[in-house]
Amino acid sequence: MPDGHKTGSVIVWFRNDLRVSDNAALDAAAETGLPVVCLYIRDPLSPVRFHGAAQQWWLHQSLVALNGKLQALGASLVLKSGDTAAILDDAILETGASHVFWNRRYDPAAIPLDSAIKTSLKARAIDVRTFDGQLLHEPTQVKTGSGGHFK
Repeated sequence: MPDGHKTGSVIVWFRNDLRVSDNAALDAAAETGLPVVCLYIRDPLSPVRFHGAAQQWWLHQSLVALNGKLQALGASLVLKSGDTAAILDDAILETGASHVFWNRRYDPAAIPLDSAIKTSLKARAIDVRTFDGQLLHEPTQVKTGSGGHFK
């Protein structure tokens, strides 16, 4: 979209990668020049979630820290709980978002969920961009000595 025609906002959907520095999705959102909405969704029915008490404590502390860092940058973290797709849809409508960015997750349960959401958003003309998450190299870039992929 040419710079003179940018409209809406950018939702940065935080999931496993709860950092501000070196966050490719957040950096790309800021570069658009559009308002940035930072969103974390706790989906109790998702197969990708934190189960134990220690994990819940870590998640709470990480979200508090993330919100503090975002506030220092003039933003804040929106926390929602419920069905991920429905919450994303509501957030897009509420904010007039024309873009949704996120850092990829790599666990087997997350990949099909993220793919389905990406397909759905693109079908509605939402600019969806996904970025390298917390890995040094994408799994598809790492090859064995014989040139194949690790299994």
